[in-house]
Amino acid sequence: MMNIEKNLAKLGYILPISSTPKVVYVPVKQKGNLLFVAGQ
Repeated sequence: MMNIEKNLAKLGYILPISSTPKVVYVPVKQKGNLLFVAGQ
């Protein structure tokens, strides 16, 4: 199995550690018969 982080490190790239989310994100919100989507 390929390890992306190892392959990037071989090329000299290091990914930063992501921070934890500060708020709860809702991907879909329904209002009546409409759906509002975010980040899709």
